[in-house]
Amino acid sequence: MDATFLLIFAVVLSCFFLSYIWYAVLNKNPAFADEQKFYNNPIVPFLIASTIGFVVLYWFLPPQYDQLFDISFINIGLIFGGSILTFFGFCRSKIMGTSLLIISALILTIFLPQGFLLFNGTLPLILDRLLTFAIFCGFVFCYQYLNGLDGLLATQTSFPLIGAVILSFIGALPVLFGGMSGILLAVTLSFAIYNWYPSQLRLNTAGCQALAFFIAGFYLLCAQEGCGTPILIFSLSYILDICIALIKKLSLKDQYKNIQSNTITYQTNISGLEPSLICENIAKLNCILLIFGCFQAYAPNNYSLPILGTVLSLWFLHHLLNWQTPEQSFSEINKEVFNDLKSNLNSIKRPKNKDE
Repeated sequence: MDATFLLIFAVVLSCFFLSYIWYAVLNKNPAFADEQKFYNNPIVPFLIASTIGFVVLYWFLPPQYDQLFDISFINIGLIFGGSILTFFGFCRSKIMGTSLLIISALILTIFLPQGFLLFNGTLPLILDRLLTFAIFCGFVFCYQYLNGLDGLLATQTSFPLIGAVILSFIGALPVLFGGMSGILLAVTLSFAIYNWYPSQLRLNTAGCQALAFFIAGFYLLCAQEGCGTPILIFSLSYILDICIALIKKLSLKDQYKNIQSNTITYQTNISGLEPSLICENIAKLNCILLIFGCFQAYAPNNYSLPILGTVLSLWFLHHLLNWQTPEQSFSEINKEVFNDLKSNLNSIKRPKNKDE
């Protein structure tokens, strides 16, 4: 086997066991799991193990010469540093956390390569950068609303990373990016072991925001390599769920004040479906989105598969929310339509009969 893949496999496996042992220590010793202390927060194994893995791959992986834009220790440092600043900010207050998130995202955006345009040159450079900055901040800030159900955070984080690994295998992403995604996936899965329903370890809001910054920073690197649209498709179930919750919030109705309780996953849970089954259904949807996203890497346009994925996701989320409604067969639907037509005809005939 090629030494490159052996190195990637060894680093990914090492990161998995490093984070898994760390999580095991936090789980076995509740005194160590005080989330108010940075070194005891479950986000620390994720950030430390992932950053170490990134640095090892960057340093020891043979040059592949398959990248559109070179990355450096500065890129890794900005992602790690932004995650740390975001964490400490949200530990203090939501205002400070949001401010540090915006500052960190702005610095990250400034250091983007001059030749990179998220919207492929359809917008002026300044407008492209502003929209990139806004999308990044929105993605990170709303990630906290995934933290209401056991296992959901790990589920929604894992599948885009699986997609990035597949994109690397089919040549749409450089080998280095596939290795980085494998590292993030390994650490996420080690956390999922303790975060699955019923959860033994959970991230607080500060930890969730730090995780989101790190993940979004990696997605931004993938977008630099021309895979922004596939990553968007991989994350559609999360994006649409949050967008629906925000639209409800904007209606200004009292019952929609809390964004997290507006999400379809949360509403499905309070209707009686347990978190593990919700996560399994979200995983099924994400598997389909994985296929769409991988085809998108070589699609002739940037809108057909995202639109199809959006329609499918909305349909799936609607059925998930209405999981208690029994599914009807085609013959049952036809029978119901026929009965409705028959009753409507009868209601039209009755007034005529009375007039006669």
